[in-house]
Amino acid sequence: MKKLLLILLCLPLLFSCGGNKKENWLTKVNLKGKVKKLTETTFNAKEAFGDLAKDGLEYKYKYKIDEDGNLIEFNQYDKDGELVLKQKCKYDEDGNLIEINQYDKDGELVLKQKCKYDEDGNWIEESHYDKDGELESKNKNKYDEDRNIIYQEFFKEINKGVELYCIYNKKYDEDGNMTEWTSFGYFEKDEELDFMYKYKYAEFDKKNNWIVRARYSNDTPTAIEEREIEYY
Repeated sequence: MKKLLLILLCLPLLFSCGGNKKENWLTKVNLKGKVKKLTETTFNAKEAFGDLAKDGLEYKYKYKIDEDGNLIEFNQYDKDGELVLKQKCKYDEDGNLIEINQYDKDGELVLKQKCKYDEDGNWIEESHYDKDGELESKNKNKYDEDRNIIYQEFFKEINKGVELYCIYNKKYDEDGNMTEWTSFGYFEKDEELDFMYKYKYAEFDKKNNWIVRARYSNDTPTAIEEREIEYY
């Protein structure tokens, strides 16, 4: 469960599974233009003389997107460039992302995610199953008037029952870029989870997609995130 939640924290793009049936994955995650490949690199950050500086490489994330603007594959690498996990996506006839299969570095299936949508095409629920098909957890989402996910509830399966264990609240700027991400709950009993991330955007490309941003936790810089975007 800790591994699953860590992945959820690290991958805000990937877990925006759905949207209106006229939207594709790129639109839902606020990427503009016909993106072909996206690489995100996260560095530790430190503050020196009032400026932010990189303080060691953490992880690299690579996204492959098809010509319809849908995510088809995601790979995560560690600081040494070694593959950590791979995810492959499946869509329904309306272009909604309905299933994500996650594999470890050896290619073994470790997690399966299935998404549900409402009649407007909003992704409202996602269930996570282990390699044996047993339900591990699920999450539910709520949207604002601009169709941004602003509230998420995460539940886990305990002795055939469902228990709430984590809540996310998110805020966005007028361009749809996330500016704040708060969470509270717990991983396991007596192990509390309570954090607030704030994001500041430093650089955008010609398509108005951000390519450099800083992440703060309780006003302390924790990461610098950079993007390389290749377009069709």
